[in-house]
Amino acid sequence: MKEERPTHGFFDKETEHVTARATYLKIFLGGSFMTVIIIFCIFPIFWGALWKTPVYNLSGWIVVCLITSDFSRLSQLSRILTVV
Repeated sequence: MKEERPTHGFFDKETEHVTARATYLKIFLGGSFMTVIIIFCIFPIFWGALWKTPVYNLSGWIVVCLITSDFSRLSQLSRILTVV
């Protein structure tokens, strides 16, 4: 069974294709524009709410470990964490 190839393209000049393309582009570009506007409206509010957190120094350790190809540092880190 052979598949039929599409005979119409996106930029066809027929009236029904022109109206379908215009509707598609209005929905797609309008939705994209509204998404960008919402992002630019919501993120400043979100980051503005976080501008002063934390207001005190966090107590605790930050552990940075470089894992080599033979995983030697990983085994040392696991022994250190089991002791603590």
